[in-house]
Amino acid sequence: MWIGGTAEASLRRAARFGEGWLGAFATPRRLRESVDRLGEFAREYERPRPRVGLVLHGGLLDRARTQDRERLAARLAATYGMDPADARAVLLVGGPEQAAEQIAALIEAGADLFAFVSSTPWRRSCELLARVRELLR
Repeated sequence: MWIGGTAEASLRRAARFGEGWLGAFATPRRLRESVDRLGEFAREYERPRPRVGLVLHGGLLDRARTQDRERLAARLAATYGMDPADARAVLLVGGPEQAAEQIAALIEAGADLFAFVSSTPWRRSCELLARVRELLR
C-alpha cells in the first residue's frame, strides 16, 4: 500500500502502514527533508523506510522556451492554489536533458519512483520520457 500526502501525519501513516510514500510538489531539498522524516518515523515503528514516489507535473518538449515554463507554471499554480514561484520551482519542463538533470537530483534526494502528469501532448511526452530514462541509466 502506498500512502500519499505531504503533511507530517501522512509521513507517519506511510512509515507505520505503507510499503511506499507518494509525495508531490517537492524540490530536491524538500524531498530530502521528507525522506529523512519518513526514515525517522519508520525507525520509531521498527520498520524499513517505505519506498518513495513523487508525482511530477509539467511538460516535456522538443525545445522549451521561457514562455512555455511560465504558461505551465501559471496553470499549475492556478489548478492547485500554489504560489507561482513554488510552481516554477517544482515544474518539470524542458527537453529530455533538462528533465533528466532534474530527476537525477530528485533521485539523489531519495526518490525511487516517479509518476508524470503531462501538460503537453501525451504521446510526444511518452517518447521524450523514454529518452529521459535512457539518459538516467
